[in-house]
Amino acid sequence: MAEHSPPPPAARLGERLRSLPLALACAAVLVIGVLVDVDASRATLAGWEGPVCLLNAAFGSGYCPGCGLTRSAALALQGQVGASLAMHPIGFLVPALAAFGLVVHGAALWRGGPSAGVERALRAGWGLFFAAALAATAAGWVGRGLHTFSP
Repeated sequence: MAEHSPPPPAARLGERLRSLPLALACAAVLVIGVLVDVDASRATLAGWEGPVCLLNAAFGSGYCPGCGLTRSAALALQGQVGASLAMHPIGFLVPALAAFGLVVHGAALWRGGPSAGVERALRAGWGLFFAAALAATAAGWVGRGLHTFSP
């Protein structure tokens, strides 16, 4: 069996540099989600109001599949799971994905790049995430139509 040699130091540095902004972005999602103030209609951080939904501004509430997602993710991070699920059915996946990304990219920073097993897990994880997001979004539109939750 052929023995694999480690990648050259320049390649490891390139992998680390690729993982650094992704790890920082994942950490920022988690920290900001804990610090943001959330109510039924908006999310604010130190007096700054959260992003404005262009679909909501153009067509009114209820037409955007992501309506309430930011507030739902922040509520999940703050331990208010019931309120998070009522705001948007996949809001709890955002912090879960950010935590997973922080672990994976933090490990890549530490080790010099992701292992083959981590690469496979990432590909499988993204596929699973998008399938779950699509199903939950469809369920959300139906739920909004039946008034079982509101953004």
